[in-house]
Amino acid sequence: MKHPFIIFGSIGTLLIVGASVWIFFFLVYVPAPKTIALAPNPFVEGDATSGFEKIPEVHSAAEATSTTPYSLHHITTRKVVGAVAMNDGSYRFVEAGTGHVYEINAGGIETRLSNTTFAQAQKAAWSTIGNRVAISRETETGTETFVGTLAPSDAAGMVLDGAILAGGSSNIAFSSSGDTLFYTKKTPSGLSGISRNLKTNKELTLFSIPLQEVTVSWEPHILIVTKASAELPGYAYRSDLTRVSESIPALTAHTQGDSTVFSGRVGTTLVSWIRRGKDTISLTQGVIPQKCAFQGDTLLCAVPKNFESMTYPDAWYRGETSYDDTLWMFNVQDGTGKVIVDLNEIAKKTIDVSEIVSDATGFHFIDKTESGLWHITLE
Repeated sequence: MKHPFIIFGSIGTLLIVGASVWIFFFLVYVPAPKTIALAPNPFVEGDATSGFEKIPEVHSAAEATSTTPYSLHHITTRKVVGAVAMNDGSYRFVEAGTGHVYEINAGGIETRLSNTTFAQAQKAAWSTIGNRVAISRETETGTETFVGTLAPSDAAGMVLDGAILAGGSSNIAFSSSGDTLFYTKKTPSGLSGISRNLKTNKELTLFSIPLQEVTVSWEPHILIVTKASAELPGYAYRSDLTRVSESIPALTAHTQGDSTVFSGRVGTTLVSWIRRGKDTISLTQGVIPQKCAFQGDTLLCAVPKNFESMTYPDAWYRGETSYDDTLWMFNVQDGTGKVIVDLNEIAKKTIDVSEIVSDATGFHFIDKTESGLWHITLE
């Protein structure tokens, strides 16, 4: 039998060595830093001179009734998903569901221009001169869009000649000349903005972003706005991905020419402002940009009477709520606004405007409730 001093000495030595190793690795040793490849942040903060950075102050709405003369005309009772005003005073529009293209002249005579059926048509974007149209619908695999050109056929009438865009295309619009198609398409890493020359079919990638849920305004400058939600803060970006606004819930925007109207929620209040050139003008009344259109120094907006800010825009986009609109006219130089007309009183029914478009004689708009097409002239 070994001497007990040798046994206990060996055990003690092992314990001391083990304790020393533990102390070194857990209390003293610092491992060399591991190199990790990080993707660069694509969103860059704008500098103090590059655009608005601060959300305008909340103003109390001063509802003034206008004495501006106007005339309101119900153009068609057909369900319309997109329309354009022609130079001769007529309108061309796409019928919801069928995708048929119609024209209605100044005398109210309606003619079907195309027999091409695009079933379950939900949205249509027109070129400004009315010779091209992009018609979209939802399918089991996503959004499907037909892009066509109206041309005379060998028989009487016209034919809509075109093809289906690649699957998943969105944010579709034509250039001011009508010869370029803008759209976004999904990529493995996000979304790309594309311009297609409709004469040569040559495509150009204008931007790529690591997001898929955005709305895009294309001309004269690209503006990318994250999908609006009452729950999440929204952001607006330029095509180079520099940020142009503070984050704000329910952020939406509409651009026309060099003017953009923005809206978002501060607390429980919807606030709106105009960015025009280098100027930022706060509106005295919150508006929904999709329901607005510019014309000179005037901004015409359909403003809901029964607005619930804490559910906007989600409930409206999903069709869970419908608005009862009045038309407001704003001076874009100082942001002051006044009521032009209560649409319910004139139409004898609730009108929920889905979009307003400026034209040569005034503005035309689509009723989201029944999809009818209306026109208003400010005299």
